[in-house]
Amino acid sequence: MDDPRDPERITYDLATLVLQRVLQIGLDYEDCNDGDKLCRDPALLTALELWDNGRTGSQPTLSRVEERCTEDDLSRLFTVWVEQWLDRLKASGRRELTLDFDPTDDEVHGHQQLSLWNGYYDERCFLHFLVIDSVSGDIVTPILLPGTVYAGKVAVPVLHKLITLIRRRIPGIHITVRIDAGFACPELFACCEKLRLQYLIALAGNTVLHRLAAADHAAVSREGGRRYSEFLYQSETWDHPRRVIASTFQRGTETIRQHFVVTNIPLTEEQLYTWYCHRAEGIENRIKEWKRHIAADRTSCHGYYANHFRLFLHAAAYTLCKELHRRLARTDLATERVNENETVFNTGLV
Repeated sequence: MDDPRDPERITYDLATLVLQRVLQIGLDYEDCNDGDKLCRDPALLTALELWDNGRTGSQPTLSRVEERCTEDDLSRLFTVWVEQWLDRLKASGRRELTLDFDPTDDEVHGHQQLSLWNGYYDERCFLHFLVIDSVSGDIVTPILLPGTVYAGKVAVPVLHKLITLIRRRIPGIHITVRIDAGFACPELFACCEKLRLQYLIALAGNTVLHRLAAADHAAVSREGGRRYSEFLYQSETWDHPRRVIASTFQRGTETIRQHFVVTNIPLTEEQLYTWYCHRAEGIENRIKEWKRHIAADRTSCHGYYANHFRLFLHAAAYTLCKELHRRLARTDLATERVNENETVFNTGLV
C-alpha cells in the first residue's frame, strides 16, 4: 500500500499499524476504537516491538490507514495475497486442488458507499465473495461486492485471474471448482471449460429439471430413501448440453427434495453429489468462522475501498488463526477451533 506520510515525522510505520489491527481482530477486538482500550497492553506492545514507545496506535491513526486505501492498493493486495497462498500450496507438495466459491451477505446499518438493498436477503447489505482452498481452509481471496451485484458475473474474471496465477506458479496442478447455484450462469460454465477445469456447479431447480427427474421423485415418494440419476440438459441460454446429476431424497415425513449439479467429471452420480456436498465443510463452515468468530462483517467504514480493505485485515486474522492451528498439530490442542467465546489465541500459549 502507498503511504503518503513523511517517514521522518511518523511514530508508527504502516506495517506496524496493519499488524496491530490484525492482532486485535484475532483477539476479538475488531473495532478501531479498541486500539484506545489496548494502547498499553503488554502483549501487544511486545508483539509490535513498541516497548520504547510505550503505547500502540490510536483509533484515529488506525482509521486513517483504512480510509487511505485506494483501488490500486486493493489490486496489489489481491495479487500479493494470492501469491502468499500459492507459496503455502507449493510448499505442501499437493498436486490436486479444489476451490470452493460462495457469496455471503453482510448486513449494514449505516450509509456505507455501495451498500444497497438486496431483495433476496431482504436487507441493505454488501456481499462477501470468498474463494477457499477446501483442503487447507485458506481464504484464497476475499472480495467485497456492492449489495446488488450478481456474483456469477464477477466469478468469471476472478476465476480467469486466479487460474492464470496458479498455473504460472504450479504448472500441471489438477484443479476442480465447486460452486453454489448462486453463481450458475452460462458464462461460468464456458469459462470453466475454456480453462480446462473440472467443475461441480449447483443448479436451481426448474420445471424441466424436475420433469427429467420425475421417476426418482415418484420412487422416493413410495419407498423413501435417496435416488440418484443423470441426464443431458441444455437451457435456452446454453450453447450445448451438459451432464446434470439429480439427487432426490425425503426430508422429514412428507417433504421430497431434489438437488441438481452440473458437472464434467467422469464419476458416478453418488460420488459426484457426495463430493459436492463436502462444500459444507470446505467453505460453509469456514464462512461461519470468518463471520461469527473473526467478525468479518464489521464493515462500518463510510468508504467502499476502506471496507474492502477491512476484508483483507479480517482474512489476515483468520489466516493467523489457521497457521497457529497448523502449528498445534500433534499436540493436545490439535482439535481446537476458533469459537465465539475465545479464539485459539486464548489458550495460554501466548
